[in-house]
Amino acid sequence: MYLHLYNGSPTAGGIDGTQVSEGNNSNPITMEALNAAINQISDIITLAVRAESGYETLGNTTITISGTTIDKWQLSLDGVMWLNWGASLIITSVITIANTLFYVRAKAVSGENPVNDVSVDLQIAGSVVAV
Repeated sequence: MYLHLYNGSPTAGGIDGTQVSEGNNSNPITMEALNAAINQISDIITLAVRAESGYETLGNTTITISGTTIDKWQLSLDGVMWLNWGASLIITSVITIANTLFYVRAKAVSGENPVNDVSVDLQIAGSVVAV
């Protein structure tokens, strides 16, 4: 794993943030409880992707939402223009040791029962080379 996700208010170009758990749920991406009766959309969560020291991406990097409720998750490069619900995000810039920010939000839909959704993962796919 040469690419990692970070949350905890990472800054653009920084090396801050807390690494998101990779399969062990020790530091999951979390948000406030949402009200399905009003089809509530969550606050925007700022995340970062960065490469381990000594590596960078070559070509595009794709962040994909996987799980049973991907249609309730949305990604954005700038926090303003949002992809379709469940769509993958393509980052065309080179990802280095410095944070490359992106944004995520989720929604609740009328008629669904309250649930702590732990079925969703964000997966990173890209080619990494030593620098």
